[in-house]
Amino acid sequence: VSFAAVPMYAGDEIIAVLGVASRRERDFKLQSAFIETAASEIAVGLHNAQLFDQLNENSVILKQEIAERIQTQEDLTASKETTERYLDIAAEIILTLDTQGRILLLNESGHKLLGYENGSLIGKNWFQICLPEANRKDVTAVFEQLILGDIPNVEHFENPIVTHDGKEKLILWHNSLIYDQHGEISGTLSSGEDITARKAAEEEILQ
Repeated sequence: VSFAAVPMYAGDEIIAVLGVASRRERDFKLQSAFIETAASEIAVGLHNAQLFDQLNENSVILKQEIAERIQTQEDLTASKETTERYLDIAAEIILTLDTQGRILLLNESGHKLLGYENGSLIGKNWFQICLPEANRKDVTAVFEQLILGDIPNVEHFENPIVTHDGKEKLILWHNSLIYDQHGEISGTLSSGEDITARKAAEEEILQ
C-alpha cells in the first residue's frame, strides 16, 4: 500500500485519539489517588475515633477511681475521728510509744491531764518530758527490758508523771505490747488512770 493513499488527516485523528487516552489515563490516576487519599483519611478518622472512645473509657474509669479514693479517704477520716472520740472517753490517758520511747499517740484527755495543748507531745520522748527526774531512770530501764523481751509484759504498773507546770500525779497503768508483722515488739500501748487523789485518801484512812 502506498503511503500516498493514506489521507492526510489520519495523523491528526491518531493524535486526537492518543490525547483522549492520555487524559483518561490521567483521570484514572487522579481518581486512584483520590480514592487512596480518601481511604487513608477514613482509616485515620476511624483510628482517631477509636482513640477518642478509648480516652473516654479511660476517663470514666479514672473518674470512678478518683471518686472511690475520695470516698475511702472520707471513710478513713470519719473512722479516725470516731476512734479518737472513743479514746477520749475510754480512759484518762491512752498512750502509745515506739521502741525509742517516742510518743506515737496520746489522746486529748491525756494532753489535758499533763497540761499540754492537744497534739503537742506527739513525737516527743515520753520519759524525758513526762516523768519526774527521780523516777526516770528506773521506769526507762523497765521499758527497755520490755522492748527487748527480757522480761514479760508488766500489765499493771504505778508510777508518777510530771505535768507541764511541774506537778506530780500518780498513774495506774494497764500495759500491752505491740507487735509488727514479723512478730517483733514494735512498741507499747497503755491506758492510764490518775489515782493521785485516791492514794492520798487511802493514806489518810491508814493514818
